[in-house]
Amino acid sequence: MKVYVSGSYNEQKRLRDESHKLFALGHSITSTWLNETKQPTYLTEYQWYRKLAVKDLAEVAAADCIILDLIGPIVTGK
Repeated sequence: MKVYVSGSYNEQKRLRDESHKLFALGHSITSTWLNETKQPTYLTEYQWYRKLAVKDLAEVAAADCIILDLIGPIVTGK
């Protein structure tokens, strides 16, 4: 099954570890944000967030299942 893991960016490491467990069970993980680094300097903030949004929408559409983690606080305000 293709799984999109969603949650707060601040929980990226913990959710990455959890996604590895799902992968070990035979699932595909479509959420590449789990491995993203910081915004490249050649992109404006607007370009960066737009690129992330388009990519995330495509990854959600490709998934059979979405796991939404609500454990960690959302502190970015975005």
